[in-house]
Amino acid sequence: MQKFTTHILILTTALLAIAVALFGTVLSQWYLPIYPWIFVFLLTETLLVHYILAKAAVNKRAITFNNYYLLSTMGKMFLNLIFIGIYIYINKVNAIPFAIVFLVLYFIYTAFEVPAILNHISKIK
Repeated sequence: MQKFTTHILILTTALLAIAVALFGTVLSQWYLPIYPWIFVFLLTETLLVHYILAKAAVNKRAITFNNYYLLSTMGKMFLNLIFIGIYIYINKVNAIPFAIVFLVLYFIYTAFEVPAILNHISKIK
C-alpha cells in the first residue's frame, strides 16, 4: 500500500505540473477553479478504493474479492456521477471543459490503479 501511495502521489504531482504548464499557457482560456479539486477528489477516491481492494485481496476467497471489486467500482461510478452532476448543475456554462478534464483524469487514474491492484493480487497468491 505504501508503494502504491508513493507512486500515485508522484503521478498526481506530474499531472499537476502538466496541468499548470498547459493551463498557464496554451489552454489558459479553459482553466476553471475546480480543476485542482478534481485532482484531490480522484486521488482520495483512488487511494480509498485501492486500500479496500488490497484488504479484500488478503482474504484468499476469490468471491470476496470479486464482491468488493464490483461494489467499489459501482461506488466510484456513483460518486463520480454525483461530483460531475453537482458541478454541471451549478455551472452549466463550463460543463463541457469540466467533463473533458474530469474524464481524462479519471481514465489516467483508473489506468494506473488497475495494474497496481492486479500486481498486488498476484503477489498474494
